[in-house]
Amino acid sequence: MTIALEVRAAHAGDVMALHLLLSSAFAEYEGKLDPPSGAHDETPDSIARKLAEGGAFICDECDAPTGCVFYAPKNDPL
Repeated sequence: MTIALEVRAAHAGDVMALHLLLSSAFAEYEGKLDPPSGAHDETPDSIARKLAEGGAFICDECDAPTGCVFYAPKNDPL
């Protein structure tokens, strides 16, 4: 069985999918992590800001988002 995975740059149209992905991925850990995950505080607006300030890669499996990673440039060269 072959699974079709695609890793691509996320864009503004992915904000709601990214929010749903983060919310569902961390739902089982709410109230269980110390310190708590920041994923629980993410909103569509905060995700849109992260995309504008840096970006994200999103992994799609059969055209459905299954994973993501956010990145942002650092001002400090090292």
